[in-house]
Amino acid sequence: MQFILISTPDFFPKEALIINKLLEKYSFTFHLRKPSASPDQICILLNEILPVYYSKIVIHNHVELAQKFDLKGVHASTIFRKKIKNAISTSFHSLQEAEQMDGAYEYAFLSPIFPSISKADYQKKWQKEQLQIFLNQKRESKLIALGGIEQQKMGLVQEMNFDGYAFLGSVWNSTSNPEIIASNFFKIWQEHQKILE
Repeated sequence: MQFILISTPDFFPKEALIINKLLEKYSFTFHLRKPSASPDQICILLNEILPVYYSKIVIHNHVELAQKFDLKGVHASTIFRKKIKNAISTSFHSLQEAEQMDGAYEYAFLSPIFPSISKADYQKKWQKEQLQIFLNQKRESKLIALGGIEQQKMGLVQEMNFDGYAFLGSVWNSTSNPEIIASNFFKIWQEHQKILE
């Protein structure tokens, strides 16, 4: 099961410090997504992250920053798909879209799987049985569950035959407190380890 943590959309104090500590202690892919930020603002954050962790970071839409910092890759948001070549990931919001673009990306987020924690009124679209039927079909691109993924739902995500899960609200939880973030992450990581056993 692939484990992905997505950044908060906004910057907050000591963010780089927290990112560095998590990437030092755990092995996962970090998606850097700051949709309203300028390249210069994102550069400041990347310069505060230790270069040894750049190979674990996928940046959303900023091809030039991925090249400048030699990051793991680029995630192409839906509206940037036609502009970005060689992106390693994207986001799908329908099963039809996932089927039509299978093989075009290494992996893709499929969302929302459960009611979102970080986005109000962002509700799940599919029933478990519907997803299982689709996910049991042979496919080339890995599909990562996104949207409302919490510790108690990780086993269900595996049962549905997803290739991984992505976390946002369940880790950051509207806080910038390093201890709370670390605790949230640790609980989820423990469950991840149980699933891998």
